[in-house]
Amino acid sequence: MKKVSVILMMMGFVLPSWAQLGYRTLWEKTIDEKRPLTFPAHTQSYSQTPGGNLFVSYLYTACLKCSTAVATRTISLAGDLKMRKDSTTRCCSPIFYPKFSEIRLTNEYISSDKEITRVFDSDGNLRTTVNGKRINQIISTPSGGFALSSIDTLFHFNPQNQLIKKIPLVKSQIFGVNYTNSEAADPFYLWNDGFVYISRKSFFDKYDYMTSPNIPKENTIIKINAKGETEWESLLKNEKGISKIVGLNIDNQLVVFSDEDSTGRFILFDNSGQKVREVTVKGQSYRYYFVTADKGYLTYGTNQSNNSFQKYDSTGQKKWTYEYYLSPTERNNPIKTFSNGRTLIRDNYLSLLSKNGELMIKSTSWLESAKGYFYLTVDSTLYAINPVGEIAWSLTEKCNHTKVYESKDGFTYVGSSTKMYAVNPQGKVAWTVSGNHFNSFFSEDTDNSLLVRQAIVRNNSSSGLLNKYRFSLQKYNLLGKLQWQMSLSAAPDTTDNIYSEYVFLGGAVPALDGGYVFPKWTFTVVPTTFVDNKFSLVKISRPCYEKLDATLKSATSTLCEGQKLQLTSNTDTLNLLSYQWQRDGQVLSTTRASVFEATAAGAYQVTVRDSVCGTSFVSNTVNVVTRSIQTPSVTSSGSTDFCAGSDFTTLTATSVHPDLRYQWLRNGQVLSGTFQNSLKATEAGSYQLSAFDMVCNATVLSSDIVVKVRPLPEAIVTPEISGAVYAPFKAKLRANEGAGLTYQWLKEGVELTGATSSVYEAGESGNYTVRVSREGCSQLSQTVGITILQPLGVETTVKEEFQVFPNPSRGDFELRLPTGWEKAEIQLIDIIGRSLPLNLTGMQVRVKAVAGMYWLRIKLAEKELSKRVVIVPF
Repeated sequence: MKKVSVILMMMGFVLPSWAQLGYRTLWEKTIDEKRPLTFPAHTQSYSQTPGGNLFVSYLYTACLKCSTAVATRTISLAGDLKMRKDSTTRCCSPIFYPKFSEIRLTNEYISSDKEITRVFDSDGNLRTTVNGKRINQIISTPSGGFALSSIDTLFHFNPQNQLIKKIPLVKSQIFGVNYTNSEAADPFYLWNDGFVYISRKSFFDKYDYMTSPNIPKENTIIKINAKGETEWESLLKNEKGISKIVGLNIDNQLVVFSDEDSTGRFILFDNSGQKVREVTVKGQSYRYYFVTADKGYLTYGTNQSNNSFQKYDSTGQKKWTYEYYLSPTERNNPIKTFSNGRTLIRDNYLSLLSKNGELMIKSTSWLESAKGYFYLTVDSTLYAINPVGEIAWSLTEKCNHTKVYESKDGFTYVGSSTKMYAVNPQGKVAWTVSGNHFNSFFSEDTDNSLLVRQAIVRNNSSSGLLNKYRFSLQKYNLLGKLQWQMSLSAAPDTTDNIYSEYVFLGGAVPALDGGYVFPKWTFTVVPTTFVDNKFSLVKISRPCYEKLDATLKSATSTLCEGQKLQLTSNTDTLNLLSYQWQRDGQVLSTTRASVFEATAAGAYQVTVRDSVCGTSFVSNTVNVVTRSIQTPSVTSSGSTDFCAGSDFTTLTATSVHPDLRYQWLRNGQVLSGTFQNSLKATEAGSYQLSAFDMVCNATVLSSDIVVKVRPLPEAIVTPEISGAVYAPFKAKLRANEGAGLTYQWLKEGVELTGATSSVYEAGESGNYTVRVSREGCSQLSQTVGITILQPLGVETTVKEEFQVFPNPSRGDFELRLPTGWEKAEIQLIDIIGRSLPLNLTGMQVRVKAVAGMYWLRIKLAEKELSKRVVIVPF
């Protein structure tokens, strides 16, 4: 099996130094051999049929007398010859570029060998064979069948290739004084559900044929149905000129040209054979006639004295005349008309005329595409003419040698001697690639990306025909980025005076089962005569790695506990490789991934395999060692369960490692400040110590210590009194209530025995508080002062008495106190318990107060005396 190694390197994509790209030749099958070809194969033409086969056209020398022939072959991508056709074109032609009609994908092909005619479909499959007839025309029918015609017979076949009807095209000859020669010389046309043709008869004197300068003729238009039955006939007048079917106009009417009585007429027939109208023109001396897409007519001649086109409108009025030089080899492919009135004329040039017959573009180089576009090159500009005759876009290049390829996605790729252009469906240049691409072949891969087979001259010959080329295959994505490039086999360097070999490759055609198929031409020259030449088909594999320095690497060889270590092998941008991962010589897995995650210590390797090239490569060894991080330990001193504001606990790291960085956490959040070995915890939460390992870039946590800080209960006293409280009534005090609360009431800071309810009734004046407790935590309320007044008429229980006079008074009265009460505290209290300001001089009291009843109270140590006084208004 043949092996070719190549180096991948180009703009936008460079294969790394550790890789070398190659391919495998899967097979090579010879299609033709020992046919001296006439010129280098990079100018040959080929395309792909709808079924995926190759349709190839190339030239060869048919005999030693320099007769040139065209070989047409349809070949499957498996290398099987499906259809062959050979035809002699012309003699002693030094350079011949096959016309596009030789490679256009029509519905059927005809291959005739003397009296045997073979009919093939567009994929090269044999449909039928006709013996004993020389077939000159074939057309497809709407039902999927087809029809063949010889000079006197029409053969009609169904879609299953079965002959439906054999229809004679010539009537019985008429014998008499004159001899009649009958023939159906004109081609037949498919019209609606039948066929139409002209049957022609020529009359001449059988005794004096050579002396009859003007032989009269009789032309009859005949319409037959699919069964071969005549539907109608229309006899044209006897004539000395010609009559022929021009075709069908856009109204589906049959157009016939006749020069009856030396007058040129376009005669229109409907499907029933009735004449719709006649249009008289003055172009009867011309031999070729066309119906134009704008309902007009076009005539042209072929003799050297009258080479011009005549354009007529639908009424027969001449619109313009265009003179030209028509090469005899191009007479059958002269024109194409458009609905906008423009005309494309093909002679030695390809000229685009305006609807007024004015020359718009004149090109010496052109191409007609399968999509109906015409590409014309004029000087340094390439014009794209769309199927309706408009200039879709133009491209100006320094070199006027171009090659055009239309892709399925609407892009058009143009190759010149300096650049390759990608023109998007809107006619804008999407991207370019520099380099000589005039000799390149363009095709599409299975993913719609662009394949370019580039040819570069390696050794120049003096004639230019025997240049030696080196070939490469490139793949570009739809954005113009080079995916890969590989060299292809080329002619050997063996060149001497006796022997030289030349190899030329066509473009790459992707096979559905992988790989690419190339047309290949091989020339053997001794010394300048082509001998032992052959045409073959070569299938190669897709690109693969012929050489690969497999590597295995990682950022570190340390595997940290609980983590995965990423090992990386050669990246595979072409998606060609598989990877077999091993540890300590044991296979772990085989994947398409170039990255592996190690979870254990050991010696790791990877074997990289390319199944296309059949190659495998073993990487270096990476020794992986494990590393564990010491988990920190924390102890606490003091209770971890205490009341808020009353206590704390101290957390201490029992040991630290110098390679680790530590940090205290509470509830998973880092505590601010520089790390210290101990931490005073005063807030509730879950405390941990984190240790960070910079080598593993990982953190481990100590077990958590939960600190519980019990909150203090709320303590609030609310007096339920309004106004003065008189004995024997009491002042009710209420503490806040809640689940789990206990109470202890205090007077002047001293606990009151048995006062443990949330409500306390104070019967004595004084300062009261309450201590509220829950879960062992207590809080003292605010102080509430309580005054208990003695009501009027109630005598003091103290034996000592004091006197007030006058009583009532207007606010001036005198006191007489008991012995020893001279330093007693004196207060005047209103009925709601407020103390009023008074002016005391000795025992003389003066007070400013509104009229009413008051209490005069005197206090000495623990004793208290009171007396009611009345202040009357002035």
